[in-house]
Amino acid sequence: MPPDGTRPPLSARPPGGSNGNRHEDPFGLPLPAEPDSRFGGAWTFGAILAFLVCMALYAWFWVAGDQPIGAAFLVIPILVALTTPIFLRAHSERSFDLAGLLALALLVRFMAVYYRYDTAVDARTYDVWGTRLADSFRQLNFAPDTQAAVPGTGSMRYISGLVHAVCGSDEMASFLIFAWIAFLGCYFLYRAFVTAVPDADRYRYAVLLFFWPSIVFWPSSIGKESVMLFSLGLAALGGARFFTRRPGGITLAFLGILITYLVRPHVALIMLLALGFALLIGRGQSRPTRSLTPGSIAKAAAVLLLILGVSYMAGRTARFLGVKTLQPSSTEEAFLEVQGNTKKGGSEFSPANATNPIGYPQAAVTILFRPFLFEAHTGEQIASALETLGLALLVVVSWRRLLSVPWRLRAQPYVALALAFVLVFFFVFAVISNFGILARERTMVLPFVLALLSVPALSTNTRAKKPAKAARYAPRLGSTPR
Repeated sequence: MPPDGTRPPLSARPPGGSNGNRHEDPFGLPLPAEPDSRFGGAWTFGAILAFLVCMALYAWFWVAGDQPIGAAFLVIPILVALTTPIFLRAHSERSFDLAGLLALALLVRFMAVYYRYDTAVDARTYDVWGTRLADSFRQLNFAPDTQAAVPGTGSMRYISGLVHAVCGSDEMASFLIFAWIAFLGCYFLYRAFVTAVPDADRYRYAVLLFFWPSIVFWPSSIGKESVMLFSLGLAALGGARFFTRRPGGITLAFLGILITYLVRPHVALIMLLALGFALLIGRGQSRPTRSLTPGSIAKAAAVLLLILGVSYMAGRTARFLGVKTLQPSSTEEAFLEVQGNTKKGGSEFSPANATNPIGYPQAAVTILFRPFLFEAHTGEQIASALETLGLALLVVVSWRRLLSVPWRLRAQPYVALALAFVLVFFFVFAVISNFGILARERTMVLPFVLALLSVPALSTNTRAKKPAKAARYAPRLGSTPR
C-alpha cells in the first residue's frame, strides 16, 4: 500500500486481489498462492458418477422405452473427449476443482437433453430443416434457400444444417451437439469474468453460471438459446480480453456479435451498446497523463468502430422489427405487435411499459423475478417460479456485492459491460407478455446478472470521504465473499 494510505486502482492490483500473493497461470486465470481444499475432488467424483448415471438413463430409455436415441452412446463420449482440453486447462485453477465442476456441468446438460428432446416443439422444425439443408451442404451447395428471414429464423435453420452435416440426420445427436455448444458459451462467459475481474468470487460465479436451472435446461436443445449463449460468450470474452489488453479481443468480440446478429439482431445491438458504454467510461490500465499510447489509439479506434456498428445494427434491427427507424414513435407499433404475438399459450400476462420511469422497474422485476408462485399453475411454471424466487433471494443476500458495482465501473470495464447489458435488456425485452417465452429469453441476461452478483462485496471499513487521486475510482473494495 502506498505511504499515503490509499489503494492502487483495481486494474493495477495483482491478479489475486488485495493480497498481492497470487500469480497468473499461462492461460490468464488468476491463481491463489496456496490451493483451497473447498470440496476437494468432490466435483470430479460427481462428474464420474454423472457419466455413469447419464449412460444408464439413455440405455434405459433406448431399450425399455424403445426411443431412437442410440446415437447418444457414441456422441456423448466424443463430445466429452473434445472438451478434454478445457478440462486440462481448468486444472490450473488451484482454488477449487474447476475441471470436475465443468465436467459435471456438461454431463448434467446431457441428461437434461432427453427431457428437451421428448417435449420439443420448435426444435422439431429446426431438425427437419437442418436435415434438409445438410443434404445441400453435402452436395457443396452452401447457399440453399432457408425459406425464412436472414438474419433471424433462416440463420438458425442454416446453423442447424451445419450441425446436421456433421452428425447426419440423427435428431438426438444434434440435440446433444447444441447442448455442448451452449456449454462452450458458458465456459467463454466464465473465462471472460475471471479475466476481466480477477479479484471476483470465481467459485461462486462458476457454480451459479454452470448450474443455474434455466441456463442448464433451455439451451439443451436445438434452438436459438444455445446459439445465443455461445455467441454472447464469445463477445463477452472478446470484450474482456480487449479491456485487459490481451490479444484476440477484437476478433472474438466481432465473431460473437456477428453470430448474435445473424440470429437475433436486437440482442447484437444490446451487446454493442454495452461494449460501447464500457469502453467510454472504462479507465483500464494506468498510464501517464496526456500520453498517447498504442492502447489509447486502439481504444479510440474501437469506439469509432462501435459507433459505426451501432449505426448499422440500428438500421438492420429496425428492418428486423418491421419499422423504418428505432424512434419511439416508429417502434411503438412493432412492440405492440410483439406483445400480441406473445400473448398466447396459456401463460400470457400484461407487460409493463418500460418507456416511463414507473414502468421500467416493473419491467425489470418481471423479467428477472416472474412468474411469482401465485401466478404459476403448471409444473413448468411452478419450477420457473421457484427459480425466480431463488434469484430474488440471491439478490437480497448479495446486496453488499451490488453496492460495490458502481465503484468498479471505471476500473473494471467488464462490470460496466454486464450492467449496461442488463439495463438495456430490461428495456428491449419488456414487451414480452408470455411467461414461457420470457423464461427462455431470460437465459441471455442471467449470465451477466450472476456476474454482478459475484463481484467482491464492499468492505465494511469503507469511509465516506473523497478518495485520493491514486484511488479516486477504486475505493476500498473488500475481496472476502459475503
